[in-house]
Amino acid sequence: MPVGMLAGKSLYLGLKADHLASLPSSLSIIKIMNFKKLSPEDFEFLVEDILKLKGFTITSRPGRGPDQSRDMIAERLYTSDMKISVREVWLVQCKHLAGGKKNRSVLESDIPNFVTKASQHKANRYLLATTTVVSETVKDLFNATNDNERSGLKCAFFNQHDLKDFIRLYPDLYEKYFNSDDQPLKEKARALARFLQVHHFEVHRGAILYDSNITAVFGNDKFSDKRTKQTISAFRQLLKEEGVHEIILVQTDDKFSWCMFIQSSNAYYYHEKIWELYPADDIGKAAQKEANFTRLWTHWDTPFIASGLNL
Repeated sequence: MPVGMLAGKSLYLGLKADHLASLPSSLSIIKIMNFKKLSPEDFEFLVEDILKLKGFTITSRPGRGPDQSRDMIAERLYTSDMKISVREVWLVQCKHLAGGKKNRSVLESDIPNFVTKASQHKANRYLLATTTVVSETVKDLFNATNDNERSGLKCAFFNQHDLKDFIRLYPDLYEKYFNSDDQPLKEKARALARFLQVHHFEVHRGAILYDSNITAVFGNDKFSDKRTKQTISAFRQLLKEEGVHEIILVQTDDKFSWCMFIQSSNAYYYHEKIWELYPADDIGKAAQKEANFTRLWTHWDTPFIASGLNL
């Protein structure tokens, strides 16, 4: 279900199309997001950060209620494509049910009297955010509330899938809340980047098969260089179009060389692509590519980790 949607009814919480188009470099990033490791407080902070990124002002931060729920108030002035502006006051409730013995969907009993609470807070919108999923009974309840014109209250929810979509759009959120989850993989990628810089610096760029289903795309051509950044951005767009997941992107300590792990076993194909995407006016590009063939071809079919080379 798209973010900000409930049973096919848009509640205007989704990102605008022009904003989505401006973020091609981060849309394909797939990371490990273990919501079970988040504390209830961190989950609330995550939801707060997401709302801020979407233009909301947090006017009241979570406080423990008498029924042990935690309520947040977020406001924004929403303007439709017909130039009609509406002041939205959202009552936001966070239900962290992932992990432990809970790890279940949000039930109707988990959100008692939410209509009354919204009225008490003078809210005309209600948002349920959860680290799991929302039950069908809650969806039906929200639909009925949204169809009740007399109440004026509109409801929406963020489930775990929606939250992941947001985090993919904003890598800084991932770094803040989930970075430690893929630390071992990050260290492996950094070690490989260092190895390729030391032993294959003259190769400039290319791709090798790191593991049976992980291709490592790399460059020894100054990560901060404008042409390098353009190449990586274009490569990410290619991955997005082909439905290939980017796992992680790292730099060496000197921020010169870089290495990207992607979910694919087709190393030679992506070796060719990273060269195609590098600016055509680069002096010596053809000669460099021809020279690196002899250095890399053995790693296009045989996983690098099976080579026995010490990183």
